[in-house]
Amino acid sequence: MIIRGKGHPNITARHKATIAFTSDKEITLRGDCFVAVACTWEATPAFLAKMRSSKKVLVEISCMGEHDTIIGSGHPNLTISSKDLVIRKSDWVDQRTLIIKADKAAKDLNPSLVAALQTGALVVAKVTPS
Repeated sequence: MIIRGKGHPNITARHKATIAFTSDKEITLRGDCFVAVACTWEATPAFLAKMRSSKKVLVEISCMGEHDTIIGSGHPNLTISSKDLVIRKSDWVDQRTLIIKADKAAKDLNPSLVAALQTGALVVAKVTPS
């Protein structure tokens, strides 16, 4: 699955437990987990089935030539049915959850990627269950 969105000047990437993508066009400085706004994606039934059974999922985030990779896992209860997608370090699952047990939160992202995200440039995240 490909998530497409854009960065935003209010991206701080300081959250200690999550990374999030939103379909909203604006975020405030309080949203310290967000890495992209105005996001679009399509979770097909086949993709969702694969995510539910995957023990390893890679999420590769790119913006302006900068990138970072997050590794986590899927979960049988994933629905990917919200206006937001959340990568979680914990094992909490709700309608916003994309992956759990992630090896990084927003605060752990490559600082040069975070700087690129703050420019408002195109953001692409590739989600690959294996």
